[in-house]
Amino acid sequence: MGILPLDPRRQLSDHIANPTALGAAHSHGASVSSPPPETDPSPVSRLPPELLAEIFICCLPEGRFPAPCVTAAPLLPAHICKAWRSVALSTPHLWSAIHLHHRNPLQDVRLVHLWLTHSGNRPLSLSLSIDFDERPQQAILNLICRYSHRWEHVRFKFRQLLCPPMYDLELAMGNVPMLSTFEFLARDVSAGNILPIRRLLSSAPHLKEISWVDDLADAETLLALPLSRLARLSLSIHYGSLDYIELLDQCANLEHIRITRPGPDIRPTPRAPPVLLPKLTSLNIAHDLTGILEHLILPALKHVRVQLDADGSGSGDTRYSRLMSVPTAGDMIAAAGSPLLLPAGDGVLGQTWDPKGLIQLIERSSCHLESLTIHVQMQHDDLLACMKACNLSLKRLGICGRLTPASCSALSEMLSPRRLESSSSSFVPSLVDGGVGDDDEEWESLCPRLTELIIDTRIPNTCSLVDMLQARMDLALSYDASTPTPTTPFQHPAGSSSPYFDEPLPIGSSTNVTLLPFERLRLHYPVGHRDIPILRDLAFYANSKKRDSLDLKIVESRLGNARGSSAGSRSRVRPYANRRRSTVAENAA
Repeated sequence: MGILPLDPRRQLSDHIANPTALGAAHSHGASVSSPPPETDPSPVSRLPPELLAEIFICCLPEGRFPAPCVTAAPLLPAHICKAWRSVALSTPHLWSAIHLHHRNPLQDVRLVHLWLTHSGNRPLSLSLSIDFDERPQQAILNLICRYSHRWEHVRFKFRQLLCPPMYDLELAMGNVPMLSTFEFLARDVSAGNILPIRRLLSSAPHLKEISWVDDLADAETLLALPLSRLARLSLSIHYGSLDYIELLDQCANLEHIRITRPGPDIRPTPRAPPVLLPKLTSLNIAHDLTGILEHLILPALKHVRVQLDADGSGSGDTRYSRLMSVPTAGDMIAAAGSPLLLPAGDGVLGQTWDPKGLIQLIERSSCHLESLTIHVQMQHDDLLACMKACNLSLKRLGICGRLTPASCSALSEMLSPRRLESSSSSFVPSLVDGGVGDDDEEWESLCPRLTELIIDTRIPNTCSLVDMLQARMDLALSYDASTPTPTTPFQHPAGSSSPYFDEPLPIGSSTNVTLLPFERLRLHYPVGHRDIPILRDLAFYANSKKRDSLDLKIVESRLGNARGSSAGSRSRVRPYANRRRSTVAENAA
């Protein structure tokens, strides 16, 4: 692409406006020549324009709001040759999304104008980041507001607006018929400068999703949002106070909510009766805000993620969140690499999470939880209580943070199937020897429908998950897939000699349930762990028995440099993915 000029913004707009910006060299001298297309066309030159346009679309950067870049689509293919440029500029899909960090008013306005000119009539995804520094920046806002009738996904990042109202969105007011998603990230923005945003959102008839990150948010601002229309809501409040129950009481159509906040002093106000949210299926919440669950009824709830306040997952500005967050004891624990699961009585700084509110919510709502992700410290017994509460419905379990050897062993013990009656045969049967034993045997296992296990933390060298994984897989493969009734009875008992089943499971002793095999495993091991080759063989064997049955990914990491220096630690990650390698087994057969 050549050496970039000193002003990259000017170059970007020139690349769009000037058809010969990069091809001028071909018009000087006789040294640059190519055979006429009629006599010796290259294969790519024979592609139909429609197919070439689809290829360009596949080359677009990932993400909803790509930033303009001369080394990526759509600018790169637009400057390969005249034919490609013509195809690129006539493909509106390539120009229907943009992220701009506004710095230079004149050049940025020209760039965005040229970019959106080629977007045709397609719905737009626009992201605009402005550091106002208490000065007006109305020109760029006026420009994008002229296209408001095609806004679909919009993100504004505003900073340094503590002054009186500095901008307006009048050109877009009442003219956003397609707007469905809006993200707002504010830092040092006064309530007066948020009022235009509130008015804009109130005039959006099809708005379904709001993500709001604000260090100075107040209850009046948030309660004035069109909450009753929303299906998805994400809130991150750094300072201030908010009655979450009052807010949720206005969200009758909510299907997903994410609530995080680094500030340490926000608490819900108790009230009765509980708020019913009949459509809510997904809950992502900071661990020390789970007290609000005591005031909710969520009969459709299926997915729960409990995290530390500073968890950066989601669509928020994680860099900004780190700058604005107030460190808590939980944050310091996470930074120090403290264990996620702790033995009973081993809480660190009193920051272990008590899942009582979640368990009571599941019982009160009679919901069937299918996915549980835990990114916070908790006791072994508390984890067991969570898994028992969603025993028959849990399909996906995710664990982040750090595991101690005792924690890993406890998790493996919880999920391992075990016989109800004593037997002289081995507890974990061999896959090669073909079966789990006699047809009369009855088995117990926690979470029999669990098919996906994600451990996004290093499994200690001294621990192994092989026995648990192999036992569950072997027992599942012993069932006759042609009939709904298993050939080996699998029963949840009222009690057991196992230390993790000293209390009755939440189903009757006569309930027969088919144990499902794992279909997806994401595990993080240190390099050279003894489990790794065994699990790869296990995945190969499972996929040879049934096509596309097990998707295994193992991430291997090494801490410390090659010389073992104590100057610092490095993490070198080597991924391994066994994505259903059944074809090899079929060919071998």
